[in-house]
Amino acid sequence: MTDFDDPSLLAAGHALGSLTPEERAEYEAYLARSADARREATAFEAVAAALDGDVAEATPPAALKARLMAQVARTPQLAAAVTAETATAVGVPLVADSRVVSALTGAPRTSADARARARWFRRPGVILVAAAAAVALFAGGTAVGVAVDNGSSAVQHEAATLAQISAAPDARRTSRDVAGGGSATLIWSEQLGKSVVVLDGLPQAPAGKTYQLWYIGSGSVVSAGLVTTRPGERTWQVLNGRMAAGDTVGITIEPAGGSNAPTTKPIVAIAS
Repeated sequence: MTDFDDPSLLAAGHALGSLTPEERAEYEAYLARSADARREATAFEAVAAALDGDVAEATPPAALKARLMAQVARTPQLAAAVTAETATAVGVPLVADSRVVSALTGAPRTSADARARARWFRRPGVILVAAAAAVALFAGGTAVGVAVDNGSSAVQHEAATLAQISAAPDARRTSRDVAGGGSATLIWSEQLGKSVVVLDGLPQAPAGKTYQLWYIGSGSVVSAGLVTTRPGERTWQVLNGRMAAGDTVGITIEPAGGSNAPTTKPIVAIAS
C-alpha cells in the first residue's frame, strides 16, 4: 500500500512519470475502474505536456478546475528553503506559514496521511503542474509552456503560492490590455493578502530597463518586485509583500534593478 487513501492524489505524478512502481500500480488500478479518473488523467497529461513545451497549448476540461483546486486546498503547501536574500533577488515572497495552511484547509493536518501528502507535494514537478494548471484555468483557459527551472527552490515556492492563491475560496481575477501590446491578468485573494500577475504577449523590456510591479493604495505606492518577460511566452509572477483590500496593481518600466518609486507612467493598472 502507498501512503495515500485517495489514489486521485497520484494524478499529477502519473502525468509526469514520477510515481514509484507501487504508486503507479495503485493508480493504474484506479484508472481501470473509474472513467472519471481516466478523463482526469488525460487532462493532467495535457497540462504536463504543455509544461514541458511538447505541445503549443492544451485546453483542460472545465470540470478539472474544481477538482484541482479542491485537491490543492486540502493539501499542505510546505515552505521551500528560500532565504530573505534570495527572495528579494528573484521577487519571491517569503513562505506562507501555518496560518495560511489553516486558512486553506480549515485546520492544520497532523495525521499520517497529511504528512504523506506533504512529502508528495514537495516534489517539484507536482507543484509546477498544479501551477501550470492554475494559470491555464484562471488566466485564459489554455495551458502553455512555462519556462522555469524545476530545480529552483524559489520557483517551486512561487508555484506553491500561485496554487494557494488560485485555491482560495475568495480568489478573483481581472484582465487588462497593456500599453505597448499584450495583456495582464491579476489573480488575488484578500483572505490571503496575496496576488499573482500573468503576463501574456508582452515584449521584452527595453535594454537597460525592467518591468516593475507596484501595490498602489490610498496615499502609498509600494514596490512588489520585478518581472522578466520573454517574447511569445506567458509569464506569471507572485507579487512581493501583502496586498491590502482595494489595492491597485500597476506595472511600470524602470531602470534595471528597479526603482524606489515609479519613474514612468504605468503601462497597465488593475484595480482589485
